[in-house]
Amino acid sequence: MLNNYNFQSVFKSELNYFIKYKRSLGLKYKNEIFRLRYIDNVLYNLKLKNKIITKETFYELTKRNNMQGENYARQYGVTKDFCLSQA
Repeated sequence: MLNNYNFQSVFKSELNYFIKYKRSLGLKYKNEIFRLRYIDNVLYNLKLKNKIITKETFYELTKRNNMQGENYARQYGVTKDFCLSQA
């Protein structure tokens, strides 16, 4: 059964499957959940209707928003991985 992490955006099922996929590779993927919630929140606030991540959407997802150093690098990495999984 697929876990539900209370994602709200148009990508909610894809985010759940992404976590399931990462865990199937043997990764714990626990600390990354809050990073995926951040992605979901941004996507939800953009009010996207279609499941398409454009350059502009990726730019919005990767804005620094007071993130610094290693925290930003980890957020960027999770965002990039999720976006590439949707290509």
